[in-house]
Amino acid sequence: MIVRTSADPAALFLLPLTSRPPAKTRAALAVPEIECKRGGLRSPCWIICDEYNRVTMDLAHDFESLNPIGTFSATFVRQIAASLKREAIARRAKMVVRR
Repeated sequence: MIVRTSADPAALFLLPLTSRPPAKTRAALAVPEIECKRGGLRSPCWIICDEYNRVTMDLAHDFESLNPIGTFSATFVRQIAASLKREAIARRAKMVVRR
C-alpha cells in the first residue's frame, strides 16, 4: 500500500502487504475480502503496520509503475492509519528510508 504526501517532491510511504498470515508478534491488519477486491488483491491478505518504507518521488526509480491497481475505502484507510499511528506512538513501527 502506498500513501503519497503533497510535498514537492512527494514522499511515498509504503506499507507491506502479505498473503501469508503474519506472526502473532507482528502488528498486522487483516484486509477484508471486499477491500481485497477494491484493491485488486487476492484474499486473504494482511497489511503489516509495524514496518514501512519511505522514498521520495524523485528517487523512486525502482518501481515499474506508480499507477494504482486499486483503492481501499476511506473507512478502511482510516483503520490502517489508526493502526500505524498506534504502532508509531508505541515506538514499535520501524521506518526504512530508501535511497
